[in-house]
Amino acid sequence: MLLVFGITLIIFIGFLLFGKLLLGLFGEEYVVGYFPLLILCVGKLISSLVGPLGLLMMFIGLEKKVNLMLFLQIIVTVILLLVLI
Repeated sequence: MLLVFGITLIIFIGFLLFGKLLLGLFGEEYVVGYFPLLILCVGKLISSLVGPLGLLMMFIGLEKKVNLMLFLQIIVTVILLLVLI
């Protein structure tokens, strides 16, 4: 699990340092997507750190907490979509 996190951290640092340059390869209009790219990368970084925690929680009988987390994730996603788009 730490190997996956390490690889994800390296990719995140790469996007943090060279993200605007990489997005600029596709055209100047894509550079405005740098901040949303960083938000997505932070989410993946956290996800790679905790691993398959949601599945594990469902296997040990914590389905209601998983459902609550997914519901909160939907709310945060909708709010971020409204703010960022």
